[in-house]
Amino acid sequence: MPNTLAHIGIQALATRTLIRTPDPKWIYLGCVIPDIPWIIQRGISFLIPGIDFYELRLYAIAQASLAVSMLVCGAFSLVSDAPRRIFAVLALNAFLHLLLDALQTKWGNGVHLLAPVSWEIWNVGLFWPESTATLLLTVLGLGYFGWAVWRRNEASVGLCWPSPARLSLAALLLGAYFALPWALRGGPESTDSHSVRTLRSGMERAGSAIAVDRGWYERDEGGDRLRLFTGEELDVVGHTPPNSAVISARGHFSDPDTLVVDEFHVHSARLRMMSSYVGLAVIAAVWMLPAIRIRPRSPH
Repeated sequence: MPNTLAHIGIQALATRTLIRTPDPKWIYLGCVIPDIPWIIQRGISFLIPGIDFYELRLYAIAQASLAVSMLVCGAFSLVSDAPRRIFAVLALNAFLHLLLDALQTKWGNGVHLLAPVSWEIWNVGLFWPESTATLLLTVLGLGYFGWAVWRRNEASVGLCWPSPARLSLAALLLGAYFALPWALRGGPESTDSHSVRTLRSGMERAGSAIAVDRGWYERDEGGDRLRLFTGEELDVVGHTPPNSAVISARGHFSDPDTLVVDEFHVHSARLRMMSSYVGLAVIAAVWMLPAIRIRPRSPH
């Protein structure tokens, strides 16, 4: 997926074209809603090392789908001063985020725009995350943020304490956002999203095709290995990079523990990671700084 700054760049301009005077901070929040499951997944993986990584991945895939993302958009909008307008901003940006992700080249990965009606993966494959297009969008995101800070006089829509009815509905939507993916996790497995079904087959892997999105490839004298999202390391042979790197790969299993790589792509993981961290920091600052009030010092 593009980094967070790249999402902000193109999505902010699109939102301002379609929705009159949107509050930038809600645009930023909408830009990261489909990434919330992956942020949660990373935290859970760190806190609970022994968790079933296959079930966790299927849960995150289902939670990141467009339909489930709409639930949290509704929950957030109900605690704002303008629920209808804010829901429109959040929903539009969640959709644009997934649409932009679908345009990228991601082997064995993609987005689910029609779930739960269809769990087919959308992946157009127009550009890689390290492409010039992504770099330009990243610069655009930084530029938009600077412009939005300069135009601080734009209409602001704040948070509010909703009525009991609205608060109950927000809690219900938020609960569904966390509960529904558990019931839907069979959908992405049925289409072998992220190659989960293939990987779970264990000893039956031999001969199966597989696509790995951004795995850690390590090359040394003891043999080449590819680390998967589960932490499992596969022995690697075939067409491989000359050095250790984060790669996407396509190939097949010659035995349950050996991957024959037919083609690979080396990723620039550091650029994507740093751009996303900067983007998330920007969003956090936009939401948190207005809450800080500097009180004048007492003359006594």
